[in-house]
Amino acid sequence: MTIKIVLSLLAVCLLGCQPQTQESPTPLTAESFQAGPQLVKINLDRPGVFQNLAAQNVEIIVQEEDYIIVRLDLTAFGEIQAMSLSTEKPKESELVQRLIAVVTSDSEQITAVNNTGINIWEMRGDSVIAQAFDNQINAIKTMGLPVEILEDNIQNVVKKISQK
Repeated sequence: MTIKIVLSLLAVCLLGCQPQTQESPTPLTAESFQAGPQLVKINLDRPGVFQNLAAQNVEIIVQEEDYIIVRLDLTAFGEIQAMSLSTEKPKESELVQRLIAVVTSDSEQITAVNNTGINIWEMRGDSVIAQAFDNQINAIKTMGLPVEILEDNIQNVVKKISQK
């Protein structure tokens, strides 16, 4: 009996003590863009990177504190490479969407908000509750509509719901 317990503990330790393999970043090359524009993660590891890219009208899909995800074609990718920026293929978990509320006053505004491509969850009176990427949120703000971020990462909401 004692030998079984020791062997079980040893097996648990060996399995639990294995080094965790982390997914290494997938580098991007010009060949990655042969099929068309791609999403690219750019680390914000130097001051001014975000401002420089925003000034070049790069389509910023996700904006986090330490990285952004942009949509680039081959030409724009070449320009990013010339800037010696760290680029890689984003992981699915890095494609962060926000849970938002947008106050609208009429059906035309609701249609315009919907046309940004957000995923509407529900309508509450004069508010639209939806999930959206940062570029969609910026498009809605450009319309002059107020946007309230209810949750910074939609995955947090999904986890809360699944725990119930």
